[in-house]
Amino acid sequence: MISSTVVAKCLQLQQQQRPCFFCSRQNICTTVSATAISFSSKPQYSSSSSSSSSSLHIKHEDHHQSPLFSPLILPTINPNSIRSTLTVKSSHFNLPLISPHDQWGTWTALFSVGAFGIWSEKTKIGSTLSGALVSTLVGLAASNLGIISSEAPAYTIVLEFLLPMAVPLLLFRADLRRVIKSTGTLLLAFFLGSVATTIGTAVAFLMVPMRSLGQDSWKIAAALMGRHIGGAVNYVAISKALGVSPSVLAAGLAADNVICAVYFTTLFALASKIPPESSTSTNDVGSNMGSETSNKLPVLQTATAIAVSFAICKIATLFTKHFGIQGGSLPAITAIVVILATAFPTQFDHLAPSGEAMAVILMQVFFTVVGASGNIWNVINTPQAYSCLLWSRSRFILQ
Repeated sequence: MISSTVVAKCLQLQQQQRPCFFCSRQNICTTVSATAISFSSKPQYSSSSSSSSSSLHIKHEDHHQSPLFSPLILPTINPNSIRSTLTVKSSHFNLPLISPHDQWGTWTALFSVGAFGIWSEKTKIGSTLSGALVSTLVGLAASNLGIISSEAPAYTIVLEFLLPMAVPLLLFRADLRRVIKSTGTLLLAFFLGSVATTIGTAVAFLMVPMRSLGQDSWKIAAALMGRHIGGAVNYVAISKALGVSPSVLAAGLAADNVICAVYFTTLFALASKIPPESSTSTNDVGSNMGSETSNKLPVLQTATAIAVSFAICKIATLFTKHFGIQGGSLPAITAIVVILATAFPTQFDHLAPSGEAMAVILMQVFFTVVGASGNIWNVINTPQAYSCLLWSRSRFILQ
């Protein structure tokens, strides 16, 4: 037995920086309690566990080594050998759920949202908003909820390959003679709207010059103006032509998507209250027949339409590279297909149903990418995107 007096003596020796009588080490008895401790006289043993790296050695001190004390067993613990045996791993969700490098997952999400946008036009809300806006909004929601990423290699493929391929497929009916005859007063309304957008862009740039963008400020303003006149295809084409930096291009697209989502939702809601005009023109009948037959796609026509689209993209790319026109591929593609559709209206009308069906799918994927690129948190936290947000808001208010 070891009385409290012995323990007190140990503590006193420790305070005096003197060796301990029990284990001949300093500062080893500081954790000994003041209560009596009894130990059984047992041989030395070592306790270890395969799941722990710490060890506990119990030594049997011969009572003949110290005539003042009875046989004593004290634990000697090496502080350097003590390691944590319990590792707590916190489980958490890695956002986004679909990694940007997960190609199959990303493409599945893009085409699924695109298909949902096409299906939504059969519903009342979808027909009011349009399938393009539904795909944009769903892509925006999926990106900001952490389902898909706001930046992914698949998005670059869509912008550089699928979008240029969709442009000829959409314009196989772009016979200028028929367009001029069929548009009528609609062409005048489009012209007035373009002039108003141009003036609103200039005034908004004077009000919000976007100085944080540096030399890209006027370039992104021109690109957004083109988008508001002719859609997101114009935005990509003008940005490439003016050499807008990728970070500013993404910031402008993200900020403008937020504003456009609110703007076009309101615009389509207001337009839905206006009854459509009745028309019995032959062009409308032809377009209705085309949309009916578009559900039945002949394999040969579809393959031919895709091949012609690829050929037009190739010719336009060679043309722009030869003349050193930076970012002029989309305007060149548009010009070539319009010229061909005007020169050979019968042949391209034959390919139009199949081409338009393919183009609708590709454009829905493009609109999904446009929405997915609009990360609201980046708009809030990035000064460049916030400047674009203020500018877009001012321009829409002026318009």
